[in-house]
Amino acid sequence: LHAKSLARQVIMGEHGRRDTGAGEEFWQYRPYETYLDGMNAIDWRRSAKSDDLFVRQYEHKVSQTLMIWVDHADRMQSVPARDQSKSYHAAVVAMATTILADHMGEKIGHLSEPDKLGRGESALARIASRLSDQGDAVLHPSVPKSVTLLVSDFLGDMNEITNFVAQASDAGQYGVLLQVTEPREHAFPFKGRTVFQDISGRQTHKAEVAQDIRQAYLARFAERRDQLVDIARRAQWGLVDHVTSDPMLGCLQKLHVY
Repeated sequence: LHAKSLARQVIMGEHGRRDTGAGEEFWQYRPYETYLDGMNAIDWRRSAKSDDLFVRQYEHKVSQTLMIWVDHADRMQSVPARDQSKSYHAAVVAMATTILADHMGEKIGHLSEPDKLGRGESALARIASRLSDQGDAVLHPSVPKSVTLLVSDFLGDMNEITNFVAQASDAGQYGVLLQVTEPREHAFPFKGRTVFQDISGRQTHKAEVAQDIRQAYLARFAERRDQLVDIARRAQWGLVDHVTSDPMLGCLQKLHVY
């Protein structure tokens, strides 16, 4: 419901492919070419305004496939004060993006089920079910001729992500990386004696003066960000940021541009 509410707020429009083809949206006029066009292709109303003959061109509309993947690692369940978890933000934005793609006639699917592509409410319900499942999100190879959306904080092991993006790029696939983080991860606001514990409770680190490790932490955080930028740049993929303290609508609008 949250995803549908977000999707309704985004102005719907056709893909800006700006290519000629058998679509319905008028694109431009071009001069008539005797070796290419039949007489029935001439737009006589436009041609009557000049000494030349013109043909109407239409924008090419070919449906694509959007494949999504959302990281369900334990660290994604971290919940800042007065906010939802990174996992929740990731799932809602990914679902809203899928709803928009379906609205525009694209096929949709989840990368853990590459053989289950579709359109309409049944496909949306299947993807919503996958996003609600907090188990391991399997990252299968990319689907040919598809656009991929990978959503994570990208703060864990990057080997799988790096290999996936490289292989998809080599196969000519395009995608977008959406990094979802929380304010504390950017600011490191901790001071004094602080106990840091992972979400599972298995790892603990005690800092007597937390501010003393702030610069080292921020340097590591920036290093990971640079690594992500490099992965996207090499693959010529898009990269979008979202902080859980910011409205999800802004993030969705950025993704909609891609």
